[in-house]
Amino acid sequence: MGKTYPEIEIKKILASVFEVSAEDINEQSSPNTLAKWDSMHKMRLIVDLEEAFEITFTDEQVVNMVDYPSVKTAVCEHDIKFN
Repeated sequence: MGKTYPEIEIKKILASVFEVSAEDINEQSSPNTLAKWDSMHKMRLIVDLEEAFEITFTDEQVVNMVDYPSVKTAVCEHDIKFN
């Protein structure tokens, strides 16, 4: 099964924020595997995701975004609308 549109966009955003290739983003991607994943880059990630998907994360969702799978989960918890 191919990747879904939201997954592709999430990977593009993570790649941009953490200055890596989208192909380098995988299920193990986290602060332990991405050198630029620090608190400042995480806040940029939150803003970029909120703008791209026109959503607002709860404080709990932000705290729980500790790796790529948890970022996907947080995004998918919203009613995402695509134009």
